[in-house]
Amino acid sequence: MSAETDADHVGDTDEPLLSVENLTVEFGDESALLEAVPARVKDRMGWDPSRLRAVDDVSLTVEPNDVVAVIGESGSGKTTLGKSAIGLEEPTSGQVRYRGYDIWELRRRKQIDDLRFEDARKALQIVHQDPGASLNPYRTLMSILKEPLSRWYPDMSNADRRERVLELLDECGLTPPLEYEDRYPHELSGGEKQRVALVRSMLVEPDLILADEPVSALDSSLRVEIMDLMLELQDLFDTSYIFVSHNLEHARYIANRADGRIAIMYLGEIVEIGPAEEVIRNPKHPYTKILKWATLPKHPDRAREAIAEDIPLRTLDVPDLVEPPSGCRFHTRCPQAHEVCRTDPPDLIGSNGGHSAACFREDPDHEYWESPSLDEDGDRDIMGR
Repeated sequence: MSAETDADHVGDTDEPLLSVENLTVEFGDESALLEAVPARVKDRMGWDPSRLRAVDDVSLTVEPNDVVAVIGESGSGKTTLGKSAIGLEEPTSGQVRYRGYDIWELRRRKQIDDLRFEDARKALQIVHQDPGASLNPYRTLMSILKEPLSRWYPDMSNADRRERVLELLDECGLTPPLEYEDRYPHELSGGEKQRVALVRSMLVEPDLILADEPVSALDSSLRVEIMDLMLELQDLFDTSYIFVSHNLEHARYIANRADGRIAIMYLGEIVEIGPAEEVIRNPKHPYTKILKWATLPKHPDRAREAIAEDIPLRTLDVPDLVEPPSGCRFHTRCPQAHEVCRTDPPDLIGSNGGHSAACFREDPDHEYWESPSLDEDGDRDIMGR
């Protein structure tokens, strides 16, 4: 299903497909994100209108035919990280390199016609959480899906475009495809809309897709089906995914089957990253352990035992995103926090197999072990049953 391109792929180098280096993304008072917050909420929080740091000094690599599942609570920065990685959200500082070229530097230089930049725009695509919102309700599916082919492959004939769309509709389970080409988005189910969104992103044979909560809006019966389809398309097109989700089980499913990785984000930082099954079976950061705890076992007897345990958090309150805690940002909620966690920010500490965590407990020689526990300071607010 390969299509002819007008330019060679961007820079054949030994570098990763995509690398995010020391990326920081801040939103100022003028941003739509902050404008959406009611004034009374800003006043109650003592809001500093200057900057909100959604992503803070994050580095990440994506290899060809890779899956990196980025997990975290709402407000952790996972979607902002993904959008900056594919060129949709401009970073405040840091670099995003696609095949060796800094895509944001090309953009800042106004090199919009630079073939390297155009190739990156085609190669980095997105599948939204709500596919229906991204489909024009006044156009048929064939009209919608032929548009990217018209843009990126202008020399392709109209007949060839139609044939290519029908072929991929069939590949994605929208069969028989001839019955779908004249339908409008409102005539589709939620699962069918998500399949159409996958078709549209795959038509240009991208190198990387940001899948932003791609199954969260679907019925539970359809979620595995769509993730399996994503993996089938990955094998067909050699595509990589940044899979954004708040659900650890979804991340485990798709990343483990693709031999990929899971990255855990908390308040704008990656606090743990490693091979999917290793992160699930042997979580190193206390926050990852809590996310795992929150995903209760499906067996009824084991679920009852899990519910009977105390909630493994010092407090349920999420810290202020504008003024995050000093030191380790998780220390205000961490049941294993020591005094040093208040003041010193931990770096990602690696181990064999590429499994790393930003936690002092991973260093047996760190002063953490001699530092008093926050329990001893009487600064603990256990949420128990």
